[in-house]
Amino acid sequence: MSNTGDASFCSLWTQAGVPAVEFGPVGAGHHGPDEWVSIASLDRYRRALTEFVRGLPVALTRTGPDLEAVEGGGA
Repeated sequence: MSNTGDASFCSLWTQAGVPAVEFGPVGAGHHGPDEWVSIASLDRYRRALTEFVRGLPVALTRTGPDLEAVEGGGA
């Protein structure tokens, strides 16, 4: 498999049948000359990463369904 130009490897994981999620701050033009990021979205991104890392110890000991669908993503 080869990366198809995506800035992440999510496409490779999904091609291999492994669920993957990609998220980050609001922006566009990723890794190009016109790349930009919303400064306001950086704090939301930091908080999401912090909550994820803090929740890992409990999540790794949990049993039952691995995935939960949620609505959201308002940037």
